Amino acid sequence: MTATPALDDRYAYFPDSAGYLYKVDRKTGKLIWKNLVSSYTNIPNDYARATPAISGNVLILGNQSGKLSSPQPAQVFAVDKNTGLRLWHTQVDSTTYSMVTQSAVIANGTAFVGTTSNEELMAAYVPPPAWQWSFRGSVVALDVATGAIKWQTYTIPKGYFGGSVWGSTGAVDVDRNTVFMGSGNNWAVPQAVLDCMNSGGTPTSCIDPNDHFDSILALDMTTGAVKWSARGLPYDTWNVGCGLNVPGVFTLPPNANCPNPKGPDWDFAQGPMLFGGNGNAGRLVGAGQKSGMFWAFDEDTGALRWSTQVAPGGLTGGLQWGSANDGQFIYVAVSNSGMTGAGTTPGVWQLANGGGTTTSGGWASLNANSGAVKWTTPDPLASRAEAAVSVANGVVFGCNLDYTNGTMYALDSSNGKVLWSFNSGGACNAGPAIADGVVFWGSGSTSGPGPLKLFAFGL
Repeated sequence: MTATPALDDRYAYFPDSAGYLYKVDRKTGKLIWKNLVSSYTNIPNDYARATPAISGNVLILGNQSGKLSSPQPAQVFAVDKNTGLRLWHTQVDSTTYSMVTQSAVIANGTAFVGTTSNEELMAAYVPPPAWQWSFRGSVVALDVATGAIKWQTYTIPKGYFGGSVWGSTGAVDVDRNTVFMGSGNNWAVPQAVLDCMNSGGTPTSCIDPNDHFDSILALDMTTGAVKWSARGLPYDTWNVGCGLNVPGVFTLPPNANCPNPKGPDWDFAQGPMLFGGNGNAGRLVGAGQKSGMFWAFDEDTGALRWSTQVAPGGLTGGLQWGSANDGQFIYVAVSNSGMTGAGTTPGVWQLANGGGTTTSGGWASLNANSGAVKWTTPDPLASRAEAAVSVANGVVFGCNLDYTNGTMYALDSSNGKVLWSFNSGGACNAGPAIADGVVFWGSGSTSGPGPLKLFAFGL
């Protein structure tokens, strides 16, 4: 289970990697209903991995479009949360390997969600000329009541591929009629772009200005028009055809699908959030990147306000899946995965306040208005920390991805000291949900062994 549970006043809703969607009484743990995601999408072996979005009696969720052996185009579907019955399902992309990994954000009767695809991975298995790119990432706005698509905005122009929108969830500012999303890298670009770069051209001169890769985007909630876009990297074209080595799991050698020049694959792998400023005036919008950098922009103009290199980057972070804030401080999980290109060595993370260095992951806190690092806490088990974090009542909750001892932690938000820990028995890559003095947290991950469980802890 890798999704943060969705909560209403009585129940918890969540999917798992076995392909089910659950409704559980959050006071007793009693199962109310569970249904196969494939029964909603009509796609065999389908599953979901994101948090359901709740609007009244409706749950909205995207799918993973089946397994790689039998993929189908991505869908978003709606479920009556009382009965578990499907209300509608809508195809949101036409390409074969497309899927929805992001959780939707809902405002004014509209669900906003991004699209992504496994094309980036499949490029490692099918070399050219047989391999043909087709996917472009997008943000889709759907009517909550009917599932009708109101608008769809692509992050990159035709002829470019990639630009997925997949990290955690977007953010909305209803007063400004703006939805904020983060995008990933290009997987392939026109040959003219590569030729330009290899001839000494700059990214500014070679790349289409409408190529919003590795970007925070501000979109008009009504039309989907791009109000502004800010890149976290000047050039980043990469796919798994460039090679990937995950020790003890698999090795994929490079092939001719890898572009030259290639980038580091530093997506915005978490959705933006709003923070800082003085009330609703002068607020910032920001997110962490797989580079290990956290970026903060003026929400009205997209002007850079600050950026902080929190930790080393990597193919799975750096920073990904989701950060949290309490208005004054930002809290992030640090993966420090290494896996840069075909390499596997984690980076050396310089800890704050004279804490030395580590090659593990952990957690950190930043000042929301300046980006200054307040504290860093390495994982006590020297593992990676990829899962989204949550904060409540001066306590930060985060977990590690240790495959045999996946551990959930409570940290003091003022100094990062560990207040409590719990060995879940399985790799933990789920974010915690908090309500009424109870923390709801899932364990078990497709990237590691261990039981799939939902825990409830009293604060």
